[in-house]
Amino acid sequence: MRSTLGMLLVSAAIAALIGAFAGGGREGSARAQVPVSPTPTQTPSGPLNAPQATSQSAQGATSPPTFLSLLVAPRVLPGGGGQHEALFVQLLDAGGRAATSPLPVDVRLAANDPRFATVPSNVTIPAGVSAIVVSITASGEGSTTLTAQANGLTSAQATLTTQTVAVAAAGTALGLEFAPAAFLLGARGPTWLTVSVLDSGDGKPVTVSEDTEVRLVSSQPDVVQVPASVTIPAGAFSATVDVGAQAEGFAVVTALRSGFASTTKDISVFPAAPAGEPRLVVIAVPGKRVSGSTTAPRFVLQTVAGDNIVLPFPCAEIELSSSRPGVITVPDRVTPECEPGWHAVVVEGVAGNDVGVTAITAALPGVGSGNVSVETTGAAVARISATLAPSAPIYGAPSAGWVVVEAFDAGGRPAPLAADLTLSLSAPPGLAPGTATIKRGDSSTLVPLGRVEAAETPTLRVTTGTLDAAELTIQPSRASLPAATGPAGGTPSAAFEFGRWRVPVLWLFIPGALALVGLVVVIVWTSRAGRGEPGGR
Repeated sequence: MRSTLGMLLVSAAIAALIGAFAGGGREGSARAQVPVSPTPTQTPSGPLNAPQATSQSAQGATSPPTFLSLLVAPRVLPGGGGQHEALFVQLLDAGGRAATSPLPVDVRLAANDPRFATVPSNVTIPAGVSAIVVSITASGEGSTTLTAQANGLTSAQATLTTQTVAVAAAGTALGLEFAPAAFLLGARGPTWLTVSVLDSGDGKPVTVSEDTEVRLVSSQPDVVQVPASVTIPAGAFSATVDVGAQAEGFAVVTALRSGFASTTKDISVFPAAPAGEPRLVVIAVPGKRVSGSTTAPRFVLQTVAGDNIVLPFPCAEIELSSSRPGVITVPDRVTPECEPGWHAVVVEGVAGNDVGVTAITAALPGVGSGNVSVETTGAAVARISATLAPSAPIYGAPSAGWVVVEAFDAGGRPAPLAADLTLSLSAPPGLAPGTATIKRGDSSTLVPLGRVEAAETPTLRVTTGTLDAAELTIQPSRASLPAATGPAGGTPSAAFEFGRWRVPVLWLFIPGALALVGLVVVIVWTSRAGRGEPGGR
């Protein structure tokens, strides 16, 4: 028994001496050569609020970050103000692959022209995270350069464009409206013609980005005389001009502009002769409007009888109301001109901010009431697109990032929606939810993605009921692991540290194996000696 214990102690001592000699007293960090996977970050279920939000968490250490990357998605934002989660800040390694840092990275952000957009001055990319999403505040129409800087990393820039939404493009239609609906020959009051710019597909009004001249032609200038042209100012979608009722009769007025679909409107001029019971007519000028446009609707009140025979307007107070004041607000009461021959009353409309249809009702004592419906719309959506953000996802991570789905009008500008738009998403199981929604008033939404494996290049397909589908193929990048090196920078090896001593795994394994062989020999030798076999005492 003493022999056995003695040989065990001798073997252990030999192993310790060999391990200490192999370490050579060198100093080093085992943590730099045996990567430790950080704790995966919880994948969010919806849009994120920077800078606390996490975009990607790597499954293990990556190559050290070398570059900063900036991505703006959507690339064009509405310039009417508001915050948009659209700026993605990411760490990239020397090969342009997504990277992470073992320590938090403080990033300084700036916009060279804050008139158009502003960003937070400082954000932080958490340790073990590749990218974050940052809010942009769009405050005007124009272009600005965004810059990101961090100590020890190459800086990055991105260009952001903010534009007025729902801008008319070539091929848009023109619209004409007369107010009042019929002219009374020789009477006092408005005789107006309103020219509007309308979407050629659904007839919704759209604004123009610059002053737009429209030619006018009357088929019977001796009955209704119109100016040669009218200019719709930038930012508006309609303009109103005075026209002259010259004689009793009927005329057709045409609006023309190169690249726009022309339109016509007829108008009758009647003599001032009563026929039948009077009634009150309410006309909206223009009949439709775009939310946020500089064009405010006006309402024309007129008394008519029989087959639109215009009557002089009574000298009495008129009560007004709106079924949805958030869409359009009108004054409670209006008092008309009390002069002979006055045949129409004008009410200036005060536009609200909501999108929808409202009924404007007017009540006139002794005549009755009349009403008109006015529709306020958002921009017309012509197409949708899908953009991967950030642009370099890491495969194997809990989240591949997000997809930004945008809605654009016919002119390629962001289109804030008049109502919620439901999107159908088709993708491999676990990659994306089945549906997503662009909310009313917004032009984009952020869709979170799930895990993507190394061998996959999945395709995400986004569809709606009427628009062409948007497809996006995801090509993840590899999270490369740094190689461990041997004592002289040779073949890779792993090592353990004991205080100041660094002992390679291989040098611990060899003496351990020798000690095990010695132990087996001792046990066999002792066993044979106990049975009286040769070799025992």
